[in-house]
Amino acid sequence: MNEYKTVFYETVDGKIPAKEFLIGLDYDLRAKMIRTLELLQKNGPSLREPYSKELRKLLNRK
Repeated sequence: MNEYKTVFYETVDGKIPAKEFLIGLDYDLRAKMIRTLELLQKNGPSLREPYSKELRKLLNRK
């Protein structure tokens, strides 16, 4: 199985919004988010719910 890499984008002013978001979470929620990112790195597009959802479905919920 392939390993996938998580890449956080950096804004032109040097900020990394995803990293800042993770740092701002309380310890338990941050640990859960990091664990989910690790699952995504390991499983890529084959990762299923409840850990992932198609963005298309989330964006159409208005």
